Amino acid sequence: MDHLKVGEYVRIGVRVGQLADTSAIAVVEGEKRALPQDPSQLPVRPKTKDYYHVRTLKELPAGTTWPAIAKELTAIVADIKARGGRPSITADTTTAPGSVEAFRDVGAHVRPRSISSGEEKAKLVDRLNLLLQEKRLLLADTPEARDLAEDLRNYQPKAEQVRADMPNTITVGRRDALITALSLIVASPLRDKPTLVW
Repeated sequence: MDHLKVGEYVRIGVRVGQLADTSAIAVVEGEKRALPQDPSQLPVRPKTKDYYHVRTLKELPAGTTWPAIAKELTAIVADIKARGGRPSITADTTTAPGSVEAFRDVGAHVRPRSISSGEEKAKLVDRLNLLLQEKRLLLADTPEARDLAEDLRNYQPKAEQVRADMPNTITVGRRDALITALSLIVASPLRDKPTLVW
């Protein structure tokens, strides 16, 4: 896994597919940055914005079993824990709800998440797009990251896809599995208390 540098909030996102699908793992380290304050105002708690440093993007090819995904997660979690961290994991199990059992011994709590509709998937992708446009989604210069950013820039869902009851009506380019894994872990703001102090 790439070296974590900022050291406050670590999240792991997993897109779990069936054997015919591509699965993916994303590791993000969050950072709260204080916004400039008006010096004429009374001292108040500084307002912050969340930034997300994407440390790892890994696609697992079709044919990767759930135990193999669990093995990858176990190694990532062990690496983070060796540095004193307590990562949180969110797994998209929309197309593989039975996979959760395979992840019970990876060393961290796994929160299963099912994306229930095209609208929900569209909102997750829009959040990623916003962070990218505001330069708050900080990607490394890798082929996967470049493809992912291009997919997000070119993303134009049709209204009937967004309205559909099934989330798989929306796919976001070549790196859809990575985008799904990443979108799960930037969907909510960082907590006030860090999960990891480096």
